[in-house]
Amino acid sequence: MRTANSLFRLLRFAITRFTQDRGLRNAASLSYTSLLALVPLMAVIISVLAAFPAFQDLIDTMRDFVFANFVPASGQVVQEYMGQFADKAGKLTAVGTIFLILTSLMLMDTIDGALNDIFRIRAKRGALTRFTVYWAVLSLGPLLIGVSLVLSSYLISLPFIADVEASFGVKRRLLGLLPFLATAGALCLLYMLVPNCKIPGRYAVIGGVAAAVLFEGAKKAFAFYVTSVPTYAVIYGTLATIPMFLVWVYVSWAVVLFGAQITYCLINFRSLSSGDAAVAADLKLVNMFRTVGRLWQAQREGGALSLGQLVQRESGITDGQFTDILTGLEAKQIVHRTDGGDWALSREIGELTMQDLFDVEPMVLPDPKGAWVGVDRWSRALQEVISEVMRQNATILNVSLKSLYDPGGATTRNTTPD
Repeated sequence: MRTANSLFRLLRFAITRFTQDRGLRNAASLSYTSLLALVPLMAVIISVLAAFPAFQDLIDTMRDFVFANFVPASGQVVQEYMGQFADKAGKLTAVGTIFLILTSLMLMDTIDGALNDIFRIRAKRGALTRFTVYWAVLSLGPLLIGVSLVLSSYLISLPFIADVEASFGVKRRLLGLLPFLATAGALCLLYMLVPNCKIPGRYAVIGGVAAAVLFEGAKKAFAFYVTSVPTYAVIYGTLATIPMFLVWVYVSWAVVLFGAQITYCLINFRSLSSGDAAVAADLKLVNMFRTVGRLWQAQREGGALSLGQLVQRESGITDGQFTDILTGLEAKQIVHRTDGGDWALSREIGELTMQDLFDVEPMVLPDPKGAWVGVDRWSRALQEVISEVMRQNATILNVSLKSLYDPGGATTRNTTPD
């Protein structure tokens, strides 16, 4: 039960972050870039495979495998056109080939920017380092698929496999599992290598597998929609393949970015675990106070702040804590989301009081002698208020329990609560 609850909170956290980071808008941007780079990318991949004699005979097989398993419904038509374009691209001069490679690298740079935004990375790698990483991804991706096809062919040809094939359908099962494994492996590689920070391998694997599961589900759902609801075929006729392919590229990028979001949330989700719950509860008022302060600063400058900008300005508060705080403040109409998805104050700062923050939800008063006090002037000002509240509370609460249980004292014998 506890595991299921943690999983639900993680998914809610990831979906919230994906929405706040404008994941669907980024997927649309990547889809547009992909259309320009798809043919060059395919030409580069074929060139990489052609450089290895072992893969010479597998290029056509691999091309068939990719389009049959990764592009639902319209894969065959798209494959024919893409194959023609890639074959023509292979006849380019050296200068043309260089431009093809640069176009592919531009796509990788766009992916790099999108993933670094998800992982809150502002510093970029040097040009040479980026080129090395991009080329590694472009090279290793097709090589992984090629190696998996070679290994599958080898395993299927073994006498033992041939003997049990008739009984258990090993070949069919193995080939059915291969697209999933190839997708998961490629995404793990993408999540580990492209962001300009150290990504724990186990989180990249979980994110890659989760995205691969979503990809398989999306592929089946999209294929069902295209075959059962022929909207595009009715409107576009013979050109229906084009919009269907565009939609699928968009869905694919949305899945890839959401997988990266899951990877990032796994890294930071520890801040929402039960081990940190007491600390988070104790400092919630402090964190809420500082959040409103940062939004007030932005308001004075005529702007708003994204979740990433808030994290940058208040490094002691995690994404999960910010999300929780902003959700509560939004419910009390203290903050709101702008059209661009950023956060801003809904009221003038002079109209807000500490009581407004207390009314958001029941909160524990922080320790006025805690480590948070010496951070800056804001913290010291809040400490004075907290200390005064505690002094007044001590006076108000200095009431005998007997006087509450038995207000009449000796004049009454009724000591029941009703």
